[in-house]
Amino acid sequence: MNRSSGVEEISKALYRIFKDKIDNEDHVLMHEDNYIKKEVKKIVGKKKYEEIETFDRKVWIESWQEFDIMIKIDKELNNKGVDNFER
Repeated sequence: MNRSSGVEEISKALYRIFKDKIDNEDHVLMHEDNYIKKEVKKIVGKKKYEEIETFDRKVWIESWQEFDIMIKIDKELNNKGVDNFER
């Protein structure tokens, strides 16, 4: 796995976690690093997660930036009546 694949895997997992948690009280957990890492690990799998963890911390920063873009696109599409944006 290369670095950009790691960013893609994490950002997709973050998006999925966000979509699963936004409508319930667990959404506050999105601000806790340990919770996020545990959930990302569940989604991408232990082996991929361990590969991702070998990259520097910037992979997480870039993943959060990609997540932000995905959320903005999702919001724009929802405003146009399109539901379930999935990358």
